[in-house]
Amino acid sequence: MKAHERNKINNDILMVGDTPDELARLQEHLIAEHGTVLMTDQQSDGVKLFIEHRPSILMLAFEEVEKAEHFYLSLFRHDSHIQQHPHQTLLLCKASDSEKAYQLFKSGSIDDYVADRPLYDPHRLHMSVKQSLERHRIDHHRQLNSRLEQLSSGVDQFNNLTRKMVETGTSQSRDSLRKFHLFTNRLSDDIKQLEKEMRGQSRGDSSLITSRFDDLLITNLNEGGTAFEKLLTDNEQWFDEFNMSYTENIAELQKIRPTPKRIKALFIDDDELYLELIADMLDDEFTEIIATSDCSQALANLPIINPDIVLLDYKMPIIDGIKALKIIKSDHKTAAIPVIMLTGAHSRELVEQSLHAGADGFIVKPGDRNLILEKIHSIISERT
Repeated sequence: MKAHERNKINNDILMVGDTPDELARLQEHLIAEHGTVLMTDQQSDGVKLFIEHRPSILMLAFEEVEKAEHFYLSLFRHDSHIQQHPHQTLLLCKASDSEKAYQLFKSGSIDDYVADRPLYDPHRLHMSVKQSLERHRIDHHRQLNSRLEQLSSGVDQFNNLTRKMVETGTSQSRDSLRKFHLFTNRLSDDIKQLEKEMRGQSRGDSSLITSRFDDLLITNLNEGGTAFEKLLTDNEQWFDEFNMSYTENIAELQKIRPTPKRIKALFIDDDELYLELIADMLDDEFTEIIATSDCSQALANLPIINPDIVLLDYKMPIIDGIKALKIIKSDHKTAAIPVIMLTGAHSRELVEQSLHAGADGFIVKPGDRNLILEKIHSIISERT
């Protein structure tokens, strides 16, 4: 077992297989461009490394697809928390096993596969790893957003319950104070009436009666009533102060609710039918689509449009995609804008040219809606 670590990015890759020499070559090839790369040709060690490091990508490189599937299933038996840690599973297999790999992909057992072992196309392998890292970042953000939504929902429920309790407490306190005033006023009137009647019936000195009633009214009723009224008033004031403090703190907590930014995406393609299709397919509450078939005009207006991302067709008349990409990246006003190249098919030459010119990603036309949106939002989130 070997491990090589770099601090380039915080995305661990774990390779598990049964051919040590092949794993060593893969590790050496991947280490220059990607973060921490761990490898082992022992399945038991693979389980331990997965649990310990929680890699972003699990790369399976077994001689037989069935062995890779068996190992991955064993992870679920040994790791009860595997579902709580998003990761991407990338299968490396022979071309003759591509159908088996595809079936695993369809069943959701793996996320991607590269079927050209043992002579890997290095650019194709790097693309698969990059795409896996993008999907992992998206899954991670989704999980965080889901937890934030749950927290926000919990805060809302707590807020509603507390408000009802505060309102009920305040209302009951005020109602108790009102009833107490009514009771003391009625009792005071009754005592005064009784005192008047007793004086009228008394034949002797009524000073003793007056003194007793004064004690009852002033000492027992008025002073005791004042103390009780203060208690109720203090109670109401506490509810008011608590409500004010609580409201301020709830407002701070509710600020964590995720508010997705609306992304402005510029599509440049000479195929107007495809542009119209893309605009209808992707324009939603989170993505604003600006589509144009005039590459020259788009480049001239790019600083004014100031999009968050550009999707650029590779094959166009007058100014092709690579030339347009170089123009974008050579201008200090637009160089920071990420660019995704639109291609008709995978091409090693195109990948090399695009990477050299500064492309941030690739999409094979026509492209799946969810995949395109994931690619766009992944690159934007990586930049921010």
